[in-house]
Amino acid sequence: MAASCSVVFAALPLENGSELAGALVELDVLSVSPPVRPEDLASAATLRDVLNRAMSVAGEGGRQAPRDVETLNSYAADEPPIVALSAHGTLLRVATDPVRCALSAIARDGIAVIARRARDLRRCEGCDEHFLDDSRGRRRRWCSMERCGNRAKVAGYRARRQR
Repeated sequence: MAASCSVVFAALPLENGSELAGALVELDVLSVSPPVRPEDLASAATLRDVLNRAMSVAGEGGRQAPRDVETLNSYAADEPPIVALSAHGTLLRVATDPVRCALSAIARDGIAVIARRARDLRRCEGCDEHFLDDSRGRRRRWCSMERCGNRAKVAGYRARRQR
């Protein structure tokens, strides 16, 4: 599973089932793209929204809403995907109910991030999404220099040139 997959998951738009299925594989929570039912998509959107609220509160040093804590704990209580070794020596993540198990793994990761790394949670000045600030001075302003940071620097350069 990718490091801090919950932080990335919290920023996903989740417009349709194929988007969710692809994201679960891209986040390395599952090895194979699962079939997604409408209720799976609704469940994923609920988890995403709760993670966003909980990460915002944690980043600000506040107290978590009891309902959000209950929801996160409920998702985390489900079985995570099973880890297996393929004949080719690669890691497989499989499950009987793949989306439910994947959401459980994401919720567990989210709980760990909130509990252990709350002081590193930041909001990007460009896109307003969460990211973990691992920089030396803890002064990072953007989720990605390639995307949001570059846009901000280009906009600043253009504004200075117009004066």
